[in-house]
This record gives sequence, structure tokens and C-alpha cells, in this order.
Amino acid sequence: GARNELLLELLQANVRVPQQVVGDLLAQVAANELLARRLTALLDEQGLEDLGELARAIQERSSRAMRRAIAALPDGSYAGEAHPDGLDAPLDIRLRLTIAGEEIAVDYSGSSSQVDYAVNTVLNYTFAYTAYPIKCITSPAIPNNEGSFEPIRVSAPEGSILNPRFPAPVGGRALIGHFLAAAIFQALAPVAPAAVQAASGSPLWCLHLTGEERGRAFSSINFLNGGQGASLRQDGLSSLSFPSNVANTPVEVMEALAPVEVERKALRPDSGGAGRQRGGLGQELQVRITAEQPVTAAFLADRLRQPAPGLRGGGPGAPGRVLLNGQPINPKRQIVVKGGDRLLLATPGGGGFGEPAERERRALRRDLANGLVSAEAATGVYGAERLVPDEPR
Repeated sequence: GARNELLLELLQANVRVPQQVVGDLLAQVAANELLARRLTALLDEQGLEDLGELARAIQERSSRAMRRAIAALPDGSYAGEAHPDGLDAPLDIRLRLTIAGEEIAVDYSGSSSQVDYAVNTVLNYTFAYTAYPIKCITSPAIPNNEGSFEPIRVSAPEGSILNPRFPAPVGGRALIGHFLAAAIFQALAPVAPAAVQAASGSPLWCLHLTGEERGRAFSSINFLNGGQGASLRQDGLSSLSFPSNVANTPVEVMEALAPVEVERKALRPDSGGAGRQRGGLGQELQVRITAEQPVTAAFLADRLRQPAPGLRGGGPGAPGRVLLNGQPINPKRQIVVKGGDRLLLATPGGGGFGEPAERERRALRRDLANGLVSAEAATGVYGAERLVPDEPR
């Protein structure tokens, strides 16, 4: 129960922002201690020695529910694909999804070979981002546990970007793994059209700033998200991290942790893919560097060349872009910026669902009123005659 001060000193001497790291660790210790007390109290209250029997019951019920949901889909083999930008050339994600009775097998043969920059995805991460969209389609309401994923098998060739050989770099694995949901949805769209959604403006984006200011090191990781893909029943949500769960970093937090001034943070009009249901919008973030010393900037960013495709006639979302002082840069490479420089990150929009001409005119008027769709897009893309915008809401 006593703090190991020597270990804490060792950690502080080997990280860039020791105060933040130690604070995080102590917060985790406090959370674990609280969890232990409450879990022990629960066991005492219910007269249980442990949670083993309860856990097994939950897992068995979840497995049965998942198997019933899979069995409701027609047996067959279905293909899906996605194409991340890569570094110098696009990469390929290809899958074959096979439904056989109560089980699903997904094979990623045909995907690109592993690369020497940090976007490779280890097999357990590949499994996670394959099983999640399958569960979204088949049984979103049952708990996440070993039982709910037991009927799913995932394989990828060793040495591929989805199952690399050691010591392949994997730090930016989200730039590949977050594409898997779109490929799964594409594969299952013919047999589960009401449950899938168009591709989102994922993967999540990140602006990572590090350096030293007034004699103190800083490291600021700022997340921002693209638009969600649309589905049969609703428009995609704007600036939503899917299939991840990372929130957009608030402006106040960004400015408190790094020497930057946020000059603009807003949704990107017309960035959501056109469709009967419109894709969610991406966003624009413009920051001005205020540091007295050079600052190192690194990014997570994709879909600059390959936009999020729509489904069932829906249009693609707008591609993303990253600008330094008004000029495009390659966000796959680390750069150094200085005081007065401006960075603009524009995240991609999500794909649309269904034919744009079928969009309800009331919904289109609302989009116009809220500045989500321009008048030019309403007439040129959606084929609408002159519309009077609804009241903004």
C-alpha cells in the first residue's frame, strides 16, 4: 500500500512529461483501489466467492444470442475491400467473409504486405476491429464479452499489414485498423442492408505537438474526427469517431497543454457524402503556433486521396487535407514548425446512403438552413430546384 518512490523517480526520468505521466498512474491506482473495494462489497452482499460462475453464464448466453443472429443471415461468401492512402502509394485491404450456419469466418488474404512505417496492425487488433462491426450488424444489444465473439474467426496472412512479422512498426495501427469496419459493411450490405452504414471519414485524426516552452517540456495529443457514414435510417453524425471511441479534443485543452492558439474549429459544409441519407460532415481545425522555440508536429491522418465511399448510390464524403501556411503537406511525415506558422487540418466526411435525388426536401432545407449543404450542392448534386431554407436548429 505504500508508494514506491524509487520507481516513480525512474519513470519521471524517462518520459517527456513526467508530471502528466505520474498523475495518470496515480489516478489509475486510485481507480483500481475503489474498484477493489466495491467489487469485494458486491461479492459479500451476494454471498459469492468469486465471479467465475456468473461470468460463464453471461458468456454462454451471449454466445447463444450471437449464434442465433448469425444463423439468421443467409449462408454464403461475401467480399469487401478498402484502400488506405498509404505513404507513397495506396494500400489494399481485401476480405472474404463466409457465413456458415452459426459462425462467421473472415479471411484477409490479398491484403497488402507489411510496410516499414508504423501503420501495420497486429492480428489481435485486426480481430477486434473485425468483430466489432459484425457485432454492430448482428447483435448490438448483447454485452461485449468472450462469448459474444466466440462464433467469429479471423485470419490474415503472416507478413501482411493485418498480421505483420516482428519487428514491424505498429504505433499508428489505427490508420489501417479503422478501415476494417467499412470493408465489413460493404461485404454484408447485400444481406443486411438495414444494418450497415456507408464508410466513415475514419480513421481518427490526431495532431501531436511536442517541444519545450519556457524551460518546460510539453507533449500534446489532440484528436479530431471525420464524419460518420450514413445508413438506411439516418444521416451520419458529424465529427464522430467511428469505429473508435475517441472524443474531439476541446479547444481550451489544446491551448492549455501546448503553445498554440486555435483560430478556427468548425464543420466543413458539403463534406458529407450526398445521399437519401447524408454522410456526416468533417471539420476544420486551424491553429497558430505561438511557441518561442521550434515545435515538432506529427499527425494521424488518412483519406486525403481515397474518400469514404457511399453505399447504394450514395456519394463519397469529401477527402481530407492538411496545410502548413496554406500549402499542402504530407501528414505521414513528421515536421518542425515555428512561432507564427499556421496548421489547417480538414477531416474527411462520411459516405452517403441511397440516391441523392431521393433525399427529402424538408431535410435538404434544414441542411441549407444549418449551413451543412450549400445552395450549389442542393441544386447541382441533389437535383433540387430553388429551396427556401427552414429555420436553423
